[in-house]
Amino acid sequence: MKILDRLKELEGVEAIASDYPSTGVHVDVLMGLTWVRTFASLIREEDFLIESVTAVDAEPNMMVLYHFTHPDELCRVAARVLVERSVKRCPTISDIYPGANWHEREVRDFFGIVFEDHPDMTPLILPEDQVDFHPLLKKENKIKILSEVFDRFVEEKAEEASANEGEVSE
Repeated sequence: MKILDRLKELEGVEAIASDYPSTGVHVDVLMGLTWVRTFASLIREEDFLIESVTAVDAEPNMMVLYHFTHPDELCRVAARVLVERSVKRCPTISDIYPGANWHEREVRDFFGIVFEDHPDMTPLILPEDQVDFHPLLKKENKIKILSEVFDRFVEEKAEEASANEGEVSE
């Protein structure tokens, strides 16, 4: 798959082939915040269209999730980036994909994540006077651990647990 090979060339992007029948995507991408714009530019060069931008409220970090599709071949890409809960900031891709403009504003409305350098972060759906109300943020005791939501973090969770096995709690 050409897009998978190109994405694997990016140093800060972890791209793997995914099982389309079970996941609905052909390529699964995990990247750091500093790679969002580089990733979006590359996937745009390959003529992918943006389907959606959304977020997941989980611990210890939130996650912004992008979906892309290719119009001429059956190929869908899911890209994820972790966003610190205390910061809630992510680079915009609205200048690379103009269709991301409203998606990013919706994510800001529902989750409170601000897309840096976005041309217009005014609320899209919610009233402008309720900028601190984000209805899709979970209550503190209802937030799931990221590994419960996204299985690529299960291995990291197991490594952390084994690293802590020798510790004695007081």
